Amino acid sequence: MRKSDEGIFDKLRNLLTKYHVNEIAQLDSLDLVRFIIEVENAFTIHINDEQLALLTTTKRLADFIKHKKWSKTVDSSIDQQTIEAELMNFKMLFDDFESQYEQYKITASSTQQSLFLQGKTSFDRLCIAMPTINYQEIEKIKKIFVDLTTKIDLLTFTWFRDEQDRLYFKKAKNVYPISFVSLNGFSNDNLEQVMYSKQGRPIYCLIFNLNRCQLEIVFSHHTLDASSSNKFKQLFVDLYQQNLSIDQIKPSSYADFMDFIRETNQNTDVKKAISLISETEQSLQLTKKDTYVYISKFACSAKTTDQVYTQGIYLLSQAMMQDHKMHKITGKIALNIRSFDKFDANNVIGDVHATLPWQVNKQDSFTDFANSYKDWLNIYTKGIDYRYCIFNAVGKNLQYLPELDKKWKSMNISPNYLGEVEDVDAIIAEILRLPFKANYVTLVSKNGILYCISYGQLLRKKEYKVKLGDEIVTITTASRHS
Repeated sequence: MRKSDEGIFDKLRNLLTKYHVNEIAQLDSLDLVRFIIEVENAFTIHINDEQLALLTTTKRLADFIKHKKWSKTVDSSIDQQTIEAELMNFKMLFDDFESQYEQYKITASSTQQSLFLQGKTSFDRLCIAMPTINYQEIEKIKKIFVDLTTKIDLLTFTWFRDEQDRLYFKKAKNVYPISFVSLNGFSNDNLEQVMYSKQGRPIYCLIFNLNRCQLEIVFSHHTLDASSSNKFKQLFVDLYQQNLSIDQIKPSSYADFMDFIRETNQNTDVKKAISLISETEQSLQLTKKDTYVYISKFACSAKTTDQVYTQGIYLLSQAMMQDHKMHKITGKIALNIRSFDKFDANNVIGDVHATLPWQVNKQDSFTDFANSYKDWLNIYTKGIDYRYCIFNAVGKNLQYLPELDKKWKSMNISPNYLGEVEDVDAIIAEILRLPFKANYVTLVSKNGILYCISYGQLLRKKEYKVKLGDEIVTITTASRHS
């Protein structure tokens, strides 16, 4: 340890002596908060909660402080030449990737295929604050990913394009994580130039961002849904902190899951699907203002995602029918179904979510809609996915696919429930930065209130009364300007 490093280490040990402990892990929660405040003041740095979770020893904290002090000396406005040089080196890493591939083709999910056919790119960037970034840490992390490859087959995936320009994946036989150390990381445009430029390339890489002192695990082609993203990130952190060993991780085969979906939907009758999905009789004339979102909120006692969807969609739809003089609202929701009749996907890391159609009729009671929702859920837990059929051209009576596609695209709204959140305003601010369509509705809940946030003005009055069983629910509306 160099003298400058020893000075940081000794100063931390002196601060710890006030609390009569020798290590950070020995501090109780209140003393830990006080200690971190003292450290931040003493070294003029900020330590966020995510970083703090990894700084469990005095040595790690000393390394983190040293890295923070170094990063302050780096010019934040890195010149264009440096960026281009980094991008060139990053590209060469992917260009040098060589592997033999397993012959078997793995089909893409409906969302992966939809984005690919539209020429849209999608990156899932899992950012993890690190205590420090040095050679030893990088090698440790690469070793974790080599081990994870034996458990999670998604980490072996490479992407390809077939003769119909559809996306599919193959497993690479010799996989080693592509890792790159960068001063400031890369933009999505930079990543697109590299990860989407040539088929046969891995669908993920590791980027060590020196200025931010963080690891970015970047997945391309929408290969992770939200639940898998959270699950994978937690797995990595647990392995890194040695709270979990690789032997304790249950195997995940996304390839097996997609095989199950493909085989199930090869027998799906597209003609029957058309008869099951309700006709959208009237389109919503929603306008989008880039700097505005509209918020409808109401009390919602639901505890599960299914309960939130049934209550939330029913109440919102009934209010919309009052407002827009409609007799029916149609839509589709993204559901994270993990337990299928003939497949257990609880451990699968990948894009597992399905998009389920629904409709609320004006004369429907809440029980009517809840039963209808349950019927659709029963269909989808068999593995049937009509959107998968549309984008992968799979199923029986494929001549009816254009009609099914037309029905699918004409649906009124697309709600998506994100779950219970701590900061609704932060979610609204994030939505204002995203290019959602006018009929896309983000649902979040906080303390028994459900918030429905959209670019399009679904409800035009300030207040609505809707019957839910034996009670009357009040829906209030507002707008927010960025």
